[in-house]
Amino acid sequence: ENNEPISFIVVKETNDITLEIKNVLTLEKYRGHGLAKALIQYVENLYKNIFFHFHIYKINHQKHN
Repeated sequence: ENNEPISFIVVKETNDITLEIKNVLTLEKYRGHGLAKALIQYVENLYKNIFFHFHIYKINHQKHN
């Protein structure tokens, strides 16, 4: 909608062989459709030939009323 992002991923290169997935977020009304999973898979595929280790540092799953 309105060309606004609905799911986000934050990654950080920690050294020559490790990439941290620091945070993944999907806006509440778009959750449950596999968007975060798709972003994680995209990052893994994008960097699979560069980094040996992937480390998920923090995934914050919060519900807001």
